[in-house]
Amino acid sequence: MHHSIESELAHELRLIDFLNLIGAASKDLAGEEYLLVPGSLMDKASKTTKETIFYSIDHGFVIEEKKGQSTEYRLTAKGISFRVSGE
Repeated sequence: MHHSIESELAHELRLIDFLNLIGAASKDLAGEEYLLVPGSLMDKASKTTKETIFYSIDHGFVIEEKKGQSTEYRLTAKGISFRVSGE
């Protein structure tokens, strides 16, 4: 799975692309969608992708939580709503 995440992060992800990437990744026991990204993969992300990720956090679409050398991204209710509407 790292390879597909790595290739996605290397491209210029838009907000909807990042939200869809989280939604397609994993679910925890409560059914919440999340994406765990190792720091080494974030280092390879494009500038546009990094800006998109920061935007999604700053505007409440995603919650970011550090997990050792990795970062976990979870969709918020706002992120889920935006993703479902496809805007």
